[in-house]
Amino acid sequence: MPTTVPWFDIQNYGGIPKSYTYAGESTTAHTTAGTPNVTIGSAEHFVNGEGVCIWKAGAACLLTVAPSAPTVSAPNIEGAQTIRYQIVAFDNMGGLSPASSVGHVTNAPAVFGSIAQKISSISQASGVVTVNFSSPLNTSAAAGMTLQVIGFGAVPGDVIFNGVWTLASAPSTTQVTFALAGNYGSGTVSAATTGRLSNAQLITAISRNSSGLLTITTKESNNSVYQATSKPTIVIVENCYPESIPFLFIRTY
Repeated sequence: MPTTVPWFDIQNYGGIPKSYTYAGESTTAHTTAGTPNVTIGSAEHFVNGEGVCIWKAGAACLLTVAPSAPTVSAPNIEGAQTIRYQIVAFDNMGGLSPASSVGHVTNAPAVFGSIAQKISSISQASGVVTVNFSSPLNTSAAAGMTLQVIGFGAVPGDVIFNGVWTLASAPSTTQVTFALAGNYGSGTVSAATTGRLSNAQLITAISRNSSGLLTITTKESNNSVYQATSKPTIVIVENCYPESIPFLFIRTY
């Protein structure tokens, strides 16, 4: 059988192999609007008849018509938040098409898509922790939702602030409070200390009957919608093992 040279195989598809010593070569090119001709500044190692790709030439995107609007639906977990989406197509040269019309959903979970925000200060006094954020946490933050706090621990004792907490109040979009016994005072914040609204909920009770069916009660509404068929609701129980009780908290999707 003939010997196959892998880097020459592109000839079978109309390509022209180049030596690796040609790597890094470049030149300029110009053309006149309305004409099909392109003139290059130097010949380099181009060969008559081969194709040339000129980046960022021509229309901003090969697709000049906006895509159709997206069809959006909420997952099994539903709420009352409205979220809007648009689609933009892009080509392999980085061009972007016009944006599509808006597709939206009006029953998304209240904390769907929330991102973590940096904590600017945190303090505990008389059993209440006050958390201030550098940027708005979420416009829908309210008492009863849960806040996931991470990143404390650089100073011994500050780890008490890490965890999933039920909000007692949300005086503004950059401040929330939650209950925690004690008078620890101020914690030391850093770039790693953040908080985000979460679908995780603290568990107050859990039991299992003789058939193995688990019954879980959460401290606040877990914002989930039960569905047994098509797209069944999935519940994730974290920070425990099958043989361990109590379970700490769950997150639903």
